[in-house]
Amino acid sequence: MKCENLEQVRENIDRIDGEIIRLIAERKSYVVQASAFKKNEEGVKDTGRVEKVIAKVRARACRQRNANHKKAHAQKKLHH
Repeated sequence: MKCENLEQVRENIDRIDGEIIRLIAERKSYVVQASAFKKNEEGVKDTGRVEKVIAKVRARACRQRNANHKKAHAQKKLHH
């Protein structure tokens, strides 16, 4: 969305921050549920799983950033 002023930019950033917070809270509730299925502390501290999740999230973020960059570049070409 194209913002007309700094206030609109900040409002959108605040809106997105609120969504992120809500999603992190929702994710945490599932993490807590997952811990109930694990037999011991080692299962809870599954470092292999943590590394896989981090790698997956980084890859998704990179793909999204690249898609956003391509979209912005295409829009810039249309307007010039």
